[in-house]
Amino acid sequence: MGFTQRSETHSKQLEKQRREIQISEEEQSLKLERQSKKNEMKVDWEYGTEDVERAMAKMTESAKKFDPTHPSSMGLEGFQGATMTPGVFREMLKRTFNMKLSNKELAALINEIDQDGDREISCQEFIRSFKRVGFEQRSTFLSEQLDKQRSDNYEREQEHLRKIKHQEDKAETQVDFDYSDEDKESALNKMRIASFKFDKNHPSSLGLDGFDGSDLSPGVFKEMVRRTFNMKLTSKVGDIIIDWLTKI
Repeated sequence: MGFTQRSETHSKQLEKQRREIQISEEEQSLKLERQSKKNEMKVDWEYGTEDVERAMAKMTESAKKFDPTHPSSMGLEGFQGATMTPGVFREMLKRTFNMKLSNKELAALINEIDQDGDREISCQEFIRSFKRVGFEQRSTFLSEQLDKQRSDNYEREQEHLRKIKHQEDKAETQVDFDYSDEDKESALNKMRIASFKFDKNHPSSLGLDGFDGSDLSPGVFKEMVRRTFNMKLTSKVGDIIIDWLTKI
C-alpha cells in the first residue's frame, strides 16, 4: 500500500511538472512569435552605406568573440532550421550573440547575407558566413599578435645590442697602457687562475664561442673575459693583459 501510494504521488508530481514545462514552452513560443511579428513591422529597407558598414561591423565583432565552448554561450542551435523571417532573425541574434541591430542595420545585414533576394534568412547561409568571418578575424588577430611578438623580440634584441655596444665603447675609452711590472705580474696571475679554473665541459660554462672571431678590440675583450671566465679586471689590469697578448 505504501509503495502504491508513493508511486501514485510521484506520477502525479511528474505529470504536473510536464504540464508546467509544456505551458512554459508554449508561453515562450507565443512570446517569441509576438516579438517576431512586432519586429517584422520594424524592418526598414531604406538604408544607406553607413548602415551596411555598421551592421557588418557588429556581426564581425560578434563572430570574433563567439566561443561555442564557453559555459555561458547559447550555441548555434537556434539556427538549425531552414529559414527565418527578419523578426525571428533579429530576436535570435539578440539572444544568441547579444547583437542589437537598428531597423536599417537589420535590413542591410539581411540583404548582405540573403542570396536569393526573398528577404528571408537561410540559416545555413548565415552560419556559413558567420563562421567564415569569425575564422578570418581570429586568424588576423593571431597573425597580428605574432607580428607584435616578433617586433617586440627584435626591439629587445636591438636594445641588448645597444647596451653591449655602449659598454664596449665605454671600455675602449678606459684603456691605459702606462703600467708597472707589479701591475703586469698581478694581471697575468689573474689570467693563470682563471685558465686553471676553467672547464669547458662544466654545465655552467659558457664555452669559448665568444673567441671564435679573428680578433677583438680591447673593450670587447675585457667584456668577454668577464662573461666567460668571470675575470673582473680593473682598467689597468685589463690593459696589461691586452698589451701582453698583442705582443705574443
